[in-house]
Amino acid sequence: MIDKIDETRLLISLAYEDMQSFNLRFDQFLWSDSKSRNIIKDLLQQAKEQTGFCINNKRMMIEVFPKSGGCVILFTLLYDKAKNVNHRYRIKRKCKCFIYEFETSEYLIRALERIFNLKSNLVDSKIILYNKSYYLILYSDNAPTIPLSLILSEYGYYTSSNEIYMWDIFKYGTTISNANAIYDIGNYFNNKNFS
Repeated sequence: MIDKIDETRLLISLAYEDMQSFNLRFDQFLWSDSKSRNIIKDLLQQAKEQTGFCINNKRMMIEVFPKSGGCVILFTLLYDKAKNVNHRYRIKRKCKCFIYEFETSEYLIRALERIFNLKSNLVDSKIILYNKSYYLILYSDNAPTIPLSLILSEYGYYTSSNEIYMWDIFKYGTTISNANAIYDIGNYFNNKNFS
């Protein structure tokens, strides 16, 4: 399934049968692998023909998520100020998602500031605005630590680890921070002495 979310994001879902036809396993999906690169190029060509999604002169981030024996691939265009930039790709593989909802931006910012001040290892994260709520999506091999969970639960609440729910948020929401949201936003407001 190929789904153009908007002008900068494309979602491609590969079923188990698709992975078999490509003779590819999720753990083999690496940009350093020439077979993976060729598959991605073929998929992008199909997407261009079907949806008009075009990557000309743009950097792109590629995120690959496991899904029921197959995988979901999210392509996000990253615009450069410089013209005629060579294509640069980066594949990020995620294992599990943990989705937290915040009713206001103030609650979200306060939570991010406190999490940042934990000075612990910060997990990869994104922020999406969807249905008038802010969603913090954490990616990690393990569940959030107890201190992290306590802070998140103080300002928001855990909603799901369901990947399909996550894709609905991506598809219909607006991306506020595309990567490293905890670090980027927490660091910003910490330096501004937000209170």
